[in-house]
Amino acid sequence: MNTRISLIASLFLVGFFSCKKDFDFDNGIITPPVESEFYVSGTNIFDEVNSYEFNYQGGELIHPMVEVTYGSASAIGEENGEKYIVSMVGTNPGSYRDRTFKENDPSGGPIGIIGSGLYIKINSDRPASEANRKFTREELAELIQVGKHYGFGSEAGQVEIGFASRDIDEKTKALIPWQFPGIQGTSDMPNTESFFNVLEIDEYEDPTDYKYAKGLKAKVRFNVNLRNHFWIHTDLYLRDVEGVFFFEYE
Repeated sequence: MNTRISLIASLFLVGFFSCKKDFDFDNGIITPPVESEFYVSGTNIFDEVNSYEFNYQGGELIHPMVEVTYGSASAIGEENGEKYIVSMVGTNPGSYRDRTFKENDPSGGPIGIIGSGLYIKINSDRPASEANRKFTREELAELIQVGKHYGFGSEAGQVEIGFASRDIDEKTKALIPWQFPGIQGTSDMPNTESFFNVLEIDEYEDPTDYKYAKGLKAKVRFNVNLRNHFWIHTDLYLRDVEGVFFFEYE
């Protein structure tokens, strides 16, 4: 009898560990939607002669020594009494998932926790009192549309862009004129000649079963000028940027 119990127990343990997924529930980090079609790439120009290409590809390892990949996730926020949605592609998507950015957020807002990558913030005319819930599908479909004109700014219907790079290689660091370990910029500067286009929109469901998510997968293309946070005399110019971003709805 004891032998039979021991055998059953052994089979249970073998089955448990062979099926165990590499998810860390203890620290509260939930991996957001990640697949190869989420990406953002383009050119960062920071003076008349120096520029470099960037490419954050969902599903690719951030570093060969760690099993962490780039990904896309979205969050809700409130600013100037109105609600917005922000989606990022980059190294720190877990910090965006199920987050609500408050006015004057101590984290620094969407740019403060992005790690390395790029975010798109789309402002709505819905009141900040609704920031405790995600947008519905209908609300998000009204906000994100193919062919819709988007200006840059913090008003309803306008977009804002943020870009950060904190894992720059030594070759690129040698080109940067400021003595800081990274690049960080936001679009709160003149962008009259810039553009932002939504090219395609598709439904998306996160295939993982531990944290279900559904939303819109939007392919975008844009040029934008960014105010450099690290060097007041040098602006950043992102050109030929294209990417696919995840916007979650309830």
